[in-house]
Amino acid sequence: MGRTSIREIEAALSDPSFGIDPYPTYRLLREQGPIYWSETFNAWILSHHDTVDAALRDWQRFSNTHRVTSLLSDFDTPDRARFSPLEEHFASGMVHSDPPDHTRLRRIVGYAFTNRTVQRLRPRIEEIVDDLIDAVEGTDRIELISQLAYPLPVTVIGELFGAPVDDADRFKDWSADLGAFQGTGRSDIGVVERATASIVDMRAYLAHLADRKRAEPGDDLLSALVGQEAEALTEPELLSFCATMLSAGHETTTSLIGNGMLALLHDSDALDRLRSDPDLLESAIEELLRFDAPLQRTWRRVAETTEFLGQTLEQDELVVLFLGAANRDPEVFPDPDRLVLDRSPNRHVALGLGVHFCLGAPLARLEASVAFERLLWRGGAVRLADDDLEWNVNGVFRCLLELPLRFEAGGDG
Repeated sequence: MGRTSIREIEAALSDPSFGIDPYPTYRLLREQGPIYWSETFNAWILSHHDTVDAALRDWQRFSNTHRVTSLLSDFDTPDRARFSPLEEHFASGMVHSDPPDHTRLRRIVGYAFTNRTVQRLRPRIEEIVDDLIDAVEGTDRIELISQLAYPLPVTVIGELFGAPVDDADRFKDWSADLGAFQGTGRSDIGVVERATASIVDMRAYLAHLADRKRAEPGDDLLSALVGQEAEALTEPELLSFCATMLSAGHETTTSLIGNGMLALLHDSDALDRLRSDPDLLESAIEELLRFDAPLQRTWRRVAETTEFLGQTLEQDELVVLFLGAANRDPEVFPDPDRLVLDRSPNRHVALGLGVHFCLGAPLARLEASVAFERLLWRGGAVRLADDDLEWNVNGVFRCLLELPLRFEAGGDG
């Protein structure tokens, strides 16, 4: 009936262009059906909204525990021993566990990321954004990623943990190596070696920082965590949480600001509508999350052999959930390839669902909201300065490497 063959889909998943523009391939995935086995990923693939939704909520069958460490299972014992720091990191902590451990860990750290707590950071976030834009004022240009979208969240999360701002570039390098490892789908020894070296350095840095906070506590989250006497985190849990937040804690916001601004610049009607109606910003943030999600895919480990969508999924097999594909599912989102800033309902899965819903979602939304407020209404119109753009194509996070913009005087902001 003209359906694209599995061979063609596998070729599309392996093609470098997939990371640059995954959405044509997502259409092919959805047309293929709700589930199929991919040799490229060595995993089952889910791309329909309802199946991704179901798997995200069903942690009993689709587990976070050992989902990342399973990427190391192909290595022989000597190599696997070399990579034990990486395995230890991804074997502990909130993101790599399920209830009841996940419930306990999230209860300990979750208070710092509630909507009410995060809103208290608004004045400081506004100050940071204003300072970053002031730094380029008079030049008529801004490279959005390096001059705003990255330094904003890394400054906020660094201050939240009491980490020196001057160390931000180290967080970025470590995060890139860990992201590349998680994005492989299969074990590449060079990628794993770099990720192992980075997690060793990152955990040593965080352990030293935690020791400083124990000796001289400050008014920051890390001082609060190491100072707890009841329900304290173990050292591996503490380091895993801090490492995750210092990496994913900036990548989501960086991608949301960059991807969102590019989407608006490619749709002048939507951009003009948002600039003329600031009340649309809250729903616009949700639509930008749906339209080009920072986190394009995640995965789960099959906890025990189960039947799902007519297939037998064996224990320890991996299931890749294509969030980006689910967010463009026409069965759920009418006209899914168009920005609809007041789309309602907007049941996107960009930030996950269920017990593993993104802990830092309120912070990412606030940071992006302030950034767009200042970019769109502080001065003149914003225009794309260069159409030749490059993407970080590690496959997990979708993020522009650069987004050069030009400020034009005489806008209506």
